[in-house]
Amino acid sequence: MLFLPDLLKLNRIRHNHRKNERIMNAIQITGLTKKFPGQQIFKGFSLEIPEGSLIHISGPSGSGKTTLLRCIAGLETFDAGAIRLFDEMVQTPEFSVPPSKRKIGMVFQDLILFPHLTVMQNVDFVSKGIEKNKQRRLTWNMELLKKLKIDHKANKYPHELSGGEKQRVAIARAVAHRPKILLLDEPFSHLDDPLRDKVFDDLISLIKADNLTCLAASHQNFFFRQEEFLEMRIF
Repeated sequence: MLFLPDLLKLNRIRHNHRKNERIMNAIQITGLTKKFPGQQIFKGFSLEIPEGSLIHISGPSGSGKTTLLRCIAGLETFDAGAIRLFDEMVQTPEFSVPPSKRKIGMVFQDLILFPHLTVMQNVDFVSKGIEKNKQRRLTWNMELLKKLKIDHKANKYPHELSGGEKQRVAIARAVAHRPKILLLDEPFSHLDDPLRDKVFDDLISLIKADNLTCLAASHQNFFFRQEEFLEMRIF
């Protein structure tokens, strides 16, 4: 089931499942309707995303990309419809599971790294929610930083990092509490093409290793490598 607004386009990476394996939907959106004053964002919008998928939704400014991510994360209310995560109802207009209970990590467009905390402390701020033992937590934090090739900057502050390094830290922090779903809002908008490719490679490795379901939103002119994405045009 896939009914997208006319302005949005969807690209889908092959999801990581064996043949004949039952695939659960990580995200199921049914009949989503959302209005802002003077603007209809979604009307009866429905979407199913299988577990382990990497999805890219693109569209111009105002087409609803960020609003969609915020609804899934529980940061936005809506007027009609329902959202289920892994077959569990998490939101309707009358009911909402708090964002902290949804097993979702999100990287915002402006990254929102804490400027007064080091790279390690930024990641640790989130991982405290799942691991109280400090040594085990720091080991987990360092594993994440190594996966994203930013461990050598663990004691640096955000102002001492390049754009690509900040992006890697933001991704590491978003997955530090072991989410099942990762939402990315304009994830590579700050990066040039060569650096974008490097960060994208590390992100793909992380997604595959942890079997994350990932939904990335960006403008229409954003380009993902064709050998890795299957394009689906929605009318």
